[in-house]
Amino acid sequence: IKLPALLLAAVLALCPALASAKTLSYGSTGDEVTALQERLTELYYYTFRITGKYQERTEKAVSDFQAASGLPVTGKADDALQAMIFAEDALPKPTPTPQPTLPQPRASLAVALCRHALEWAAGALSAAPHLITPALGHEENHTHAHRRL
Repeated sequence: IKLPALLLAAVLALCPALASAKTLSYGSTGDEVTALQERLTELYYYTFRITGKYQERTEKAVSDFQAASGLPVTGKADDALQAMIFAEDALPKPTPTPQPTLPQPRASLAVALCRHALEWAAGALSAAPHLITPALGHEENHTHAHRRL
């Protein structure tokens, strides 16, 4: 948390008369919610249509801001939290570090051609088993077996 935002939040929490904001929570509606959604959008916590209605998505965005700021997660935007969100140095949503992706190995053209040739040969041999050359020493048995068919 940056010191200016923390100080502002502390002052507003200790001096409620200085704060014009009210606590916003699930079910709240109006311009204050619209402004909150717009600011959370600027900070990348809220990525949905601005509705002016404090519902699940707004509550989640507020909760994410609280968690990223090291605050207790309530999903409610009280005066102090709103001061932090609207502060010039408010903490934007951390972006995940992209993990490098390794290129998928591709079969070379030669390997692909060999696979294709093997598949073709296997298909041709299974369709015409009489084309298979008999093993040495078994020619006579194979010929007799073939004649019986």
